[in-house]
Amino acid sequence: MLNKLSIIAFVLLIVVACSEEQDYQIKVKNGAKIVTNKYQREIKDYQFKQQFLEQDLTKYGLAIDAHPSFSYNKGNFYFFSLHDDFFVISYDKNFKKAKKLLGKGSGPGESKHVFEYFVADSLVYFYGLERVVGVLDLAGNYLRQIKVDRKKLLIKIYGKIGENFLVSYIENYANRDNKGINYSLEIVDQNFNSLKVLLSESSKNRYLLPRFHAAISGNEIFAAAAFEKKKYQIKNFDLNGNLKTIIIKKTKEIQFSEREKKQLEKELNGKLKESKKRLIRSLFTDSQKRLWVGVTEENDTDNFCYYDLFENGIYQMTYKLPYHTASLIKDGYFFIYSMEDNHFKGYKL
Repeated sequence: MLNKLSIIAFVLLIVVACSEEQDYQIKVKNGAKIVTNKYQREIKDYQFKQQFLEQDLTKYGLAIDAHPSFSYNKGNFYFFSLHDDFFVISYDKNFKKAKKLLGKGSGPGESKHVFEYFVADSLVYFYGLERVVGVLDLAGNYLRQIKVDRKKLLIKIYGKIGENFLVSYIENYANRDNKGINYSLEIVDQNFNSLKVLLSESSKNRYLLPRFHAAISGNEIFAAAAFEKKKYQIKNFDLNGNLKTIIIKKTKEIQFSEREKKQLEKELNGKLKESKKRLIRSLFTDSQKRLWVGVTEENDTDNFCYYDLFENGIYQMTYKLPYHTASLIKDGYFFIYSMEDNHFKGYKL
């Protein structure tokens, strides 16, 4: 009798185990691993470990809401500035020793208007109305300029790859088709010559930027299109641009509310040609090689930001944080900026 009960119990365990479906599926196609995560969410409030920084940027004359761009490199912060005579200002971790970089003007190392800047390896790269990439050292000395294709508009520099390669986001005016303007995310060499296109798409609405998000982690690149339908995909490449993994998270389309639509059309001074919100707002990796995906919520009045967390391509949970305009995860820190109070905060991750 005992043996029969043991056998029945064993069979039941097998049946229960087989009936439990995983929340993800993994398969290999054309040499790339595809991880598909189902439509399910577990939302948790994120608890920061330790806050070590809070600064009111107003007292420094900074208001980055018009250009929510800041960076952190080797213990220093860099902010896009609205001062009359320069574009970039740097501070050390204690917000001392302010240094002005990149003057406004038409001389060497200056620009009439800057679209993008990036700090890496003790160099500052900037791109503006002149349609060239200028290079400064951290003392503000002008080193050189790099001529780029004037038919292309450089929108964002995501990171440096090795010694010679940069990941950049380019809006390509030269390739016009029936669908609109072409956008591409590319690996380029140190002279900004294209080496490999990682992502590309076309859109009739050129004002809803950014179209792509990217993060570099060790010897890997993670890249995603911001606008997707019912699911988003994050593609994982090696540093040469070879596809390794595709991470898929099933979700749902999110429409602009009437309030948001009217506000955007007012800002664009024209009709909004896209009715769907971007699914992805930001993309980061942390020191534990986890992937943080800032996602858009359906409720446009929600005072929180949400991040889907992945490990090895598998969805773990969704973290809920107080609302902020811009964020950055780097070197074990989580930095956030809020446009509402113009405060900049830093936490240990």
